[in-house]
Amino acid sequence: MRSRFAALAVWVAVSAAAWPALGADHLSLDDAFARVATNHPELRLFDSRGALLAAERERAALRPALVAGATLENAFGSGEARGLQGAELTLTLASVLERGGKLDARQTLARSRIDALAVEREARRLDLLAEVARRYLAMVAARRQGEIAEQDIAQRQRTLAGARRRLQAGASPESVVFTAEAALARAELEKARARQRFEAARQYLAALWGERDPRFDIAAADPAALPEIADFAALGALLEDSPELTQFVGERRIREARLQLARSQATADLSWQAGMRRLEASDDFGMVGTLSLPLGRRAVPRRRSAPPRPSWARWRSSARHASCRCTRPWPRPTAAIAPRNLKCAA
Repeated sequence: MRSRFAALAVWVAVSAAAWPALGADHLSLDDAFARVATNHPELRLFDSRGALLAAERERAALRPALVAGATLENAFGSGEARGLQGAELTLTLASVLERGGKLDARQTLARSRIDALAVEREARRLDLLAEVARRYLAMVAARRQGEIAEQDIAQRQRTLAGARRRLQAGASPESVVFTAEAALARAELEKARARQRFEAARQYLAALWGERDPRFDIAAADPAALPEIADFAALGALLEDSPELTQFVGERRIREARLQLARSQATADLSWQAGMRRLEASDDFGMVGTLSLPLGRRAVPRRRSAPPRPSWARWRSSARHASCRCTRPWPRPTAAIAPRNLKCAA
């Protein structure tokens, strides 16, 4: 009976000791991608910038406000204008009539900035995911190096045991034992280095989502198992929609929208005012109205002041597109292939 209780106690103790290991957080590469996409401060900063640009878009959609006014004349004077006896009250409503398409130009500029921010965020997100993959693979490499070091330690231990047996049998000198012990010490040192590299890589990875004391472990994965790579034509089609290239298109649209807004602002606005006035002498009412338009010619941005089409942003886009296409279907590695044989396909 006592033996059964003792066995039960030992089983509970072993289970409690093994529970933290079983409950450890095993992080896969997709999990790391999700954590960075949710918690990285740079990506969260884009959300704040998006809210700011959305507010600017709402402001750009506003039309000139209506201004209500009241004018009191011939009051608090002397003689017939003493007090309010001869006072005349005028109630007016005024605003500005925008000309030249200013409203559409402001809205176009606001929308183009929002679109450009979305492309910039996507480009930055892809860069961060690539960095996550590099740091995650560094952990995988450190783990595999540790496994290799453990195998090396086991081999060195067997070698050392054999050297000691040969020394006891008088078949080999003591220096062979010392050499085997030194090799075993180097193997153990390499295992410790691999463990240290694993800890550093884990801390380096966890820093991407702000974790200070990471305790997770990597999920079981084979770094040599690569996904199937699409053919060169499909990769080229994906390159056309790359956010890095789309950024230049968004930048060009923003500059064109700013230029159009500047041209629209060269057109003078029409100010108007309308109201009703009470005539104290006859106790009648009359309508009043005012139209005002600035005279003269404002400085108009001319086309020759802007870069000729295609603009410099389009040139940069074309140059970047050409640099990305400076590849060709890569042949199988052979001794005859040299870097000088690669030519730009653009």
